[in-house]
Amino acid sequence: MSKHKTIKLNVGGTFYETTQETLKGSGYFRNLLNEGWAEGNAVENTLFVDRDGFLFRFILLYLRTDELDIKDKYLKSLKNEADFYLLPRLSQIIERAMYQEPKKITYKLLENDELARLYGLDFYNRAQTRTPREERQNISVITPIQCVEQVYNCPRRIPVHNNKPNSCGNACEKAKGGNNYVEYEFKYKNIYLVSVESDQE
Repeated sequence: MSKHKTIKLNVGGTFYETTQETLKGSGYFRNLLNEGWAEGNAVENTLFVDRDGFLFRFILLYLRTDELDIKDKYLKSLKNEADFYLLPRLSQIIERAMYQEPKKITYKLLENDELARLYGLDFYNRAQTRTPREERQNISVITPIQCVEQVYNCPRRIPVHNNKPNSCGNACEKAKGGNNYVEYEFKYKNIYLVSVESDQE
């Protein structure tokens, strides 16, 4: 049988189709193939395996990509499948995942400067900052949120007074006579809803 020829499988009533080369990653299927399994051993050219058809999709994904992507609640059952299909490395990966402490997820609202400091880059131009990669927090940006903030304008254009309007004295009060002066104005800015992943304490 050519290693590139497709093989049809009926796993617990769920049908799959893959190649001999892919199946040889499993000790179970490798033994079948090495023993001379051919189309004649299958019903209607389909090999029946009396195992869980839903979980087999993750076995096949692992055989094709060497990766595991499954929810925690299925790990124990999938480990049984990995043992049946003689996949010791996958079984070890699952066992480690079963006993691994879950990550703690918290959600924060961050302004651009704070996001840049924690994330290790400038969110607008993606330029690297000085934050070492290993010191960055594991942050995922969920969505930007546009907000409106009220900004005070110092009539004498003194920057510190823009942040602390009560600091403006008599000189600033007298300078408010200009026709174009607006004491307060509304400006748009983005803040970011992020998730931060950390180890449980």
